[in-house]
Amino acid sequence: MTYSATKYTEIDTSNCDTRVHHSQPKTNGEHIDNWLNFRPLDFLDVDSRFGSITNMRLFKDTMLYWQNNATGILSINERTVLNDLSDNQIILGTGDVLSRYDYVSTVYGMLQNQYEAEVQSNNTQYFWDGNNKEILSYAGGTELSPLTKIKNVRSYINNNESVQHPSLSYDNKFNEMIASVVNDGSIVYNEQTQCFTSVYSFDPTYRAVVDDRLYYNNNNDIYRMSIE
Repeated sequence: MTYSATKYTEIDTSNCDTRVHHSQPKTNGEHIDNWLNFRPLDFLDVDSRFGSITNMRLFKDTMLYWQNNATGILSINERTVLNDLSDNQIILGTGDVLSRYDYVSTVYGMLQNQYEAEVQSNNTQYFWDGNNKEILSYAGGTELSPLTKIKNVRSYINNNESVQHPSLSYDNKFNEMIASVVNDGSIVYNEQTQCFTSVYSFDPTYRAVVDDRLYYNNNNDIYRMSIE
């Protein structure tokens, strides 16, 4: 029997699935595009206990990131402004682009390669957790809301098989979040009424918004949801 070993020095430690790299700040009139300049030590590692980083999304000036079993927030250029006795402003901060990370949940996350499984409206970020079979909503702060559990549609999801490529979309015309997460159809959540209102009979694979109209692709067919 033959054994082999890999030297520690041969392991590529720069490729880490729980590491977030950042580029140099960009300034007007510069000769070199600093957005393409990533220095070796400009990164932040998040907690590896919750799996790989699977997706990232900017929402209301907050950078959300997902792991397989968690959802977190990255602090970017974090600063605090205070006024002294002479009413002069004092800016406090570490000076680092990525200074810290915080978790809004260590229960709910997003699986790998499910980039269509999240969408946002003007007020809320929605995403699908394939492990827990839940649709989550995030409106800011430090907590997530398990939307399917609160609105009593978990039984519908649990009684139907989850699709391999879940897709969430938002229709601005009707203020509806449409979740294609099970094989039996797509469930529709209305932000104005704050409840799930209906079920569509098709399961779109991809979505796109063009001129404020929502389009779906499914089996080489194109659907337009916002119809006059």
